[in-house]
Order: sequence, then structure tokens, then C-alpha cells
Amino acid sequence: MTPSTDAVPLKPARARIAVLVAMALVYAVATQLPLPGLDLDFFVYDLSAKGRTATSVAALGVAPFIGAILLFEIARLAAPPLARWAASPANAGRFDTIVWALALVLAASQGFAVARGIEAVQGVVDEPGAAFEGMVAATMLGATAILGALARMTRRAGAGDGFLIIFVAPMLIATASQAETSWRHTPAALDAAVVIVATALLIVGALASRRALPGPLGFGGGPLDPLPPLIGMMFAGLPALAPLAFGAPALEGAERTMATAAFGAALIALVAAMRANLPGATEPRRAPWPATLATIGVAAGLPLVQLAAPSLSLPSGYAMVFVVAAALSVLEALRPAARD
Repeated sequence: MTPSTDAVPLKPARARIAVLVAMALVYAVATQLPLPGLDLDFFVYDLSAKGRTATSVAALGVAPFIGAILLFEIARLAAPPLARWAASPANAGRFDTIVWALALVLAASQGFAVARGIEAVQGVVDEPGAAFEGMVAATMLGATAILGALARMTRRAGAGDGFLIIFVAPMLIATASQAETSWRHTPAALDAAVVIVATALLIVGALASRRALPGPLGFGGGPLDPLPPLIGMMFAGLPALAPLAFGAPALEGAERTMATAAFGAALIALVAAMRANLPGATEPRRAPWPATLATIGVAAGLPLVQLAAPSLSLPSGYAMVFVVAAALSVLEALRPAARD
């Protein structure tokens, strides 16, 4: 396995659970703290819960870290010399430092973009301008760094993949909200059955697979690796846009769904196979195929099920994969250590 600065002995279970709870509390509080310069009356009374999260100090979550991790993972897969360099024990810490630095640069640039987007809504900002944009960028940079440090601490404590857990939190909230709406307005028994089967498929695939190699900052890996579906999700929409290069309209409707599902499935399989050959893999040339096939079945299959049965109200297949992967990661906090 690739050397990692996060590879330390497990702490007692109570300590791991305490770290998880502390990270969850900090994140929950941060999503309720408004960005500096916002009109507080508007933030408190006029925004929905989702809107308050989107204009809070934690609006970016750990997305900049996920973006940096994916960029370097793609580079590592595409450039074997870089993969060999990163796998060296002497360079593991340097590689993580570079990824961390890029994540903070992304956080600052995204903070400026968020500030400009908020300024475009009239009456939301007390004093628009460069000072407001700078305050928002600095605040988001600091919040992202704090969340990244907590996520790293969670990993080092053996309490699961902190970056993944924070990353899926908004997805989990959206999925729960969608499920509540479905139960209120439509017969949801079939929806629930599909979700249960998809969840069971992912769990069985994870249990039947060896653990995959972690990515930069110790992200991913484990029994249900989120890195292949993340990369698949990033590029799955390209075939739908391909006709634009020839002057034709982009694919829409059923054609778009099928093309996206097929290309996403192919990318997931390709990335999983390539990651199995990275330096440091415990069993080179053997991808965790049960988990990979389960991931493909859910990430690419749920949109096709929704296409065939439009009356269903199903969550995103990719979101389901990430939520189950995070849940399996959280279970690490409950696993007894040898000295518990």
C-alpha cells in the first residue's frame, strides 16, 4: 500500500467515536454561521435551510480538497513516474503537502466566485465590493482548512474517511429530504425497495472485495472505493456533449441518460483497473471487481431504472455509492482496536 502520513495505530473506539462526533458538530455549526457582510435578516428569515448552508462559512465543505485529490489522482494514473515518486516513503508527505496547498488555492478562488455570485442578488450584501469579496474568500479559505484538518484528524484516529464523510453530508441531507417528499406525495414502497436492493448490492460487493489503495491525503480506498465513481461522475457527461463538436445539438432525454450511464460505467471499470496497478498495491493487476461491479450497477443502473419507470423517485446512483462508502467508513469507528 502507498505510504501515508495517516497510517497510524488505531485509537480506542471511544476516542474514535469522539473524534467523529466532534467533526460532525463543528461542521453542523459552521453550516449555520453566515458569511461576513451578509444581511443577517435575509440570512435568518428569507433563506431556506439549503440556502443558509450555501451562504454559510462552510458552503464549500471539503469540495476543494476533493477537487485537488481528483486532479492529482488522475495525474498519478496518467503518469507512472509520478505514481512511483508518490509511492516512495520519502515523498509521501511531500505529495500530500502539494495536494493540500492546491486545495487551499482552489478554496480561495472558489470563495471569490461565491462572493461575486452572492453580490449578484440585490439586497443580500450590506456593502458589496472588493472588501466583501476578500472577506468571503478569506473566511472560506479558513473554514475549508479547518474542515480539512478535522477530516485528516478523523482519518489518523482510525475513525473513517473524514473527507468522504463531510463530502457526502449534503448528499445525505438531500436524499433524506427527497425520501420524505416521496413518502408524503406518492406510494413509495417500490422506491424504497429499489434503494434497499441497491444498498444491499453495494454492501455485498464491498464485503466480497479486498481493500482498494487510498488516494492522496488518504482519501478513498477501502472496501468500497469512491475514487473510480468520482472520476466517472466528473466525465460521464462528455458523450452527451460530443455532438456539439460537429455542429449538432447535444444529446437530450433518454439518449443522454443512456450515453452518460454507459460512459460512466466504462470509466469506473477503467479507473478501478488502473488503480489496481499503482505502485504499492497489495495485489497488483487485481482490481476489487465485486465492489467495482456493484458500483457500476448502482451508479449507472439507477438512472436507467428511473428512465424505464419515470413514476419512481430515486436518488442519484452516484450519491448512493458515496453515501454507502461513507457509512462503511464510519463503521471503522465502531471496530474494536486490539487494545480496547
